[in-house]
Order: sequence, then C-alpha cells, then structure tokens
Amino acid sequence: KWNYFSLELNNNVMRAYVNGELTGVHQIQTPFENTDESLFIGNFMGYSGFYFGDIKELKLSNNLLDEKKITASWNKIKETLK
Repeated sequence: KWNYFSLELNNNVMRAYVNGELTGVHQIQTPFENTDESLFIGNFMGYSGFYFGDIKELKLSNNLLDEKKITASWNKIKETLK
C-alpha cells in the first residue's frame, strides 16, 4: 500500500500527517540545529530498528507547509494514483 507522510516543524511543535490527515502533534524539547551530521531516513542513529520497504520519493523543504498546503499536495498526488 502506498502512503504519503509529511512532517511539519514550526517552532518547537512537530505535526505528523498521513495521507493528508493530521495524525499526531508532538512538542520538541530540544530545538533542531544546523549540523554537519548525517541525515538518517528510516532509522535513528543509535537504534537498531529500521524501516523495511521502499521510499519512492523524498522531498525536503525549508518552507513551512501548513495543514492546508499538505492536504492540497496529497490531493494532487492522489489524483495521479487513480
């Protein structure tokens, strides 16, 4: 099954979306900083659990996508899956 995941980080609040719907809100205690460290997708450094599956496409943006934009993006992608 194909799913569309989005994360929004605004100030210290992270919102998670699955298929354009808000599924969780989490308060971040430690702010993110610019770093030269590696970016891990599907695993967190120091943990043994990995994501098993395919990631077809990945987009990173420094522009804030609010819930309305994330839902619109999902609706646009959903139309291509029909």
